[in-house]
Amino acid sequence: MFQVDARFIRDELFKRKMTAKEFAERCGINALTMARLLKDGARTQAKIIGQIADFLGVKGEDLILKE
Repeated sequence: MFQVDARFIRDELFKRKMTAKEFAERCGINALTMARLLKDGARTQAKIIGQIADFLGVKGEDLILKE
Protein backbone atom coordinates (compact mmCIF):
# COMPACT_ATOMS: atom_id res chain seq x y z
CA MET A 1 0.00 0.00 0.00
CA PHE A 2 1.17 3.49 -0.83
CA GLN A 3 0.15 6.87 0.57
CA VAL A 4 -1.26 9.14 -2.12
CA ASP A 5 -0.20 12.78 -2.52
CA ALA A 6 -3.70 14.28 -2.19
CA ARG A 7 -2.46 17.79 -2.99
CA PHE A 8 -1.11 16.67 -6.37
CA ILE A 9 -4.43 15.07 -7.28
CA ARG A 10 -6.47 18.05 -6.04
CA ASP A 11 -4.29 20.36 -8.17
CA GLU A 12 -4.97 18.19 -11.21
CA LEU A 13 -8.71 18.27 -10.54
CA PHE A 14 -8.57 22.05 -10.35
CA LYS A 15 -6.55 22.35 -13.58
CA ARG A 16 -8.99 20.08 -15.41
CA LYS A 17 -12.07 21.72 -13.85
CA MET A 18 -13.46 18.35 -12.82
CA THR A 19 -15.38 17.18 -9.80
CA ALA A 20 -14.01 14.30 -7.76
CA LYS A 21 -16.88 12.14 -9.00
CA GLU A 22 -16.12 12.89 -12.68
CA PHE A 23 -12.44 12.25 -12.07
CA ALA A 24 -13.14 8.92 -10.37
CA GLU A 25 -15.40 7.80 -13.21
CA ARG A 26 -12.80 8.65 -15.84
CA CYS A 27 -10.09 6.85 -13.86
CA GLY A 28 -12.34 3.83 -13.44
CA ILE A 29 -12.37 3.84 -9.64
CA ASN A 30 -15.09 4.13 -7.02
CA ALA A 31 -16.13 7.72 -6.16
CA LEU A 32 -15.95 6.95 -2.42
CA THR A 33 -12.39 5.71 -2.82
CA MET A 34 -11.49 8.91 -4.64
CA ALA A 35 -13.11 11.06 -1.95
CA ARG A 36 -11.12 9.24 0.73
CA LEU A 37 -7.88 9.72 -1.18
CA LEU A 38 -8.54 13.42 -1.72
CA LYS A 39 -9.55 14.06 1.86
CA ASP A 40 -6.58 12.66 3.69
CA GLY A 41 -4.17 11.15 1.19
CA ALA A 42 -5.04 7.68 2.41
CA ARG A 43 -3.08 4.59 1.53
CA THR A 44 -4.19 2.60 -1.49
CA GLN A 45 -3.14 -0.23 -3.76
CA ALA A 46 -0.69 0.17 -6.61
CA LYS A 47 -3.51 -0.73 -9.03
CA ILE A 48 -5.53 2.37 -8.04
CA ILE A 49 -2.44 4.59 -8.28
CA GLY A 50 -1.79 3.14 -11.72
CA GLN A 51 -5.31 3.90 -12.90
CA ILE A 52 -5.08 7.51 -11.73
CA ALA A 53 -1.59 7.91 -13.21
CA ASP A 54 -2.73 6.50 -16.57
CA PHE A 55 -5.58 8.97 -16.74
CA LEU A 56 -3.35 11.91 -15.79
CA GLY A 57 -0.53 10.83 -18.08
CA VAL A 58 2.04 10.80 -15.28
CA LYS A 59 4.19 8.18 -13.58
CA GLY A 60 2.75 6.36 -10.59
CA GLU A 61 5.64 7.65 -8.48
CA ASP A 62 4.36 11.20 -9.03
CA LEU A 63 1.23 10.31 -7.06
CA ILE A 64 2.98 8.80 -4.04
CA LEU A 65 3.56 11.10 -1.08
CA LYS A 66 7.25 11.77 -0.52
CA GLU A 67 8.19 11.84 3.14
